[in-house]
Amino acid sequence: MTQGLPSTLPADFLRFAREKRQGITGFHGFYRLYGKASPSPYSLLEWNTPDCWRFAWPQLPSSLFFLGGSAWGDQYAFNLDAPEQGVLFLDAYEMAAETIAPTFTAFLADEFGRIAVAPYDERVLQAHSRFGALNWEDAIALVPPLLLARDEASCELVPSNMRSVMIMNGDVSSQLSSIPESARISGVTTYVDSKGRERLRLLIH
Repeated sequence: MTQGLPSTLPADFLRFAREKRQGITGFHGFYRLYGKASPSPYSLLEWNTPDCWRFAWPQLPSSLFFLGGSAWGDQYAFNLDAPEQGVLFLDAYEMAAETIAPTFTAFLADEFGRIAVAPYDERVLQAHSRFGALNWEDAIALVPPLLLARDEASCELVPSNMRSVMIMNGDVSSQLSSIPESARISGVTTYVDSKGRERLRLLIH
């Protein structure tokens, strides 16, 4: 067993965590899987603490264990309460979960192995052409946040950091899910919460 990690994680992932303590990245850093000693500011364990970014997504089940994701904030995860679901993909903006591979071994060989070389997301190719390779902490934000935009084409690509993107996306998604359908959103503003974290608040009329 890999010290500190939940023992209910799949055996093939625990082997990976032992062998790849620093994690791995794909396609010039646009995809990453965290390790226990990752060069990212966030190790695999730190990435899963509530205070890192999950506090901005209160709707997420506590049974989800996140492995890494994309520069946009898409996440890969296991459901510790339902390991038969395999590796889950959760989109960056609403965290809707779907099984992307039946096992971690299959995920590495098929999904991650493929996108690490030739991403199918055209945005990744465009962002790489514009910004170049990304470091572990780097992320790409859509401004305005995609859930508040007319469409993706109306959003600007803005360099950011991964924790900030996760918090921003979570703040927007969680607030949108709790307001009446008739509410009109006139904009967004930033504020600092009681723990000194910069957050987003929707302006609703």
